[in-house]
Amino acid sequence: MIKRYPILITFVNKINIRSYYAHKKLGLEVLSEFEYNNNQYYEMVYDERFKSQE
Repeated sequence: MIKRYPILITFVNKINIRSYYAHKKLGLEVLSEFEYNNNQYYEMVYDERFKSQE
């Protein structure tokens, strides 16, 4: 599945701190922050192409 989908992107609501830390523990990084419908979000990304080169 990594070859077909090497990049994972997800959104985490800033009030859901447990989810934020769970995603960080899995290796996701914050790409940006944004607001939608009066809620603040983190856009988090995991790029397997970059990780496999380390």
